[in-house]
Amino acid sequence: MALEIETALIALGGVVIGGSISSFTTLMVHRGERQKFRRERSWELRREAYTSIFGSLDRARDILAYINEAYKDDPHGYDASKERREAQGQMIELFQAARSTFHTNRLMLSKAFVSEYQYMLEQINEASCENLIPPEVAEKTLLAVQTALPRLELLARRELSAEN
Repeated sequence: MALEIETALIALGGVVIGGSISSFTTLMVHRGERQKFRRERSWELRREAYTSIFGSLDRARDILAYINEAYKDDPHGYDASKERREAQGQMIELFQAARSTFHTNRLMLSKAFVSEYQYMLEQINEASCENLIPPEVAEKTLLAVQTALPRLELLARRELSAEN
């Protein structure tokens, strides 16, 4: 009888220990999967933010380049034209879309990207605040965007590749 009780207790101990190990292993796997999901979701949100910002800035840069070239051909005529007002309106909308996406996702973006983006905005603001004629404003704004975009893209690529 004592042998049967001993055998039953050993079996019960084995079940308890096996169940505990199984539960602990399941808990650790679940925790790891949850962390992996969070990292992947965070990466996706960053990628979407960067893609949206760069999409708007690329189109704005192209319009700026067009405006800059048009000013070189006929500064006075182009400045007074409906075409310039429409192009400038589109460009402003694109900059606002990029800025809106930037502010919406600012906490997800890297500090280096935020700093570089803000520096680009400062350069653009300086170009429009100085006492320059419109062709010079267009040229300085285009230069600020053309200088900043490659650096911003490099920062975004580094961040996204480091986390993937």
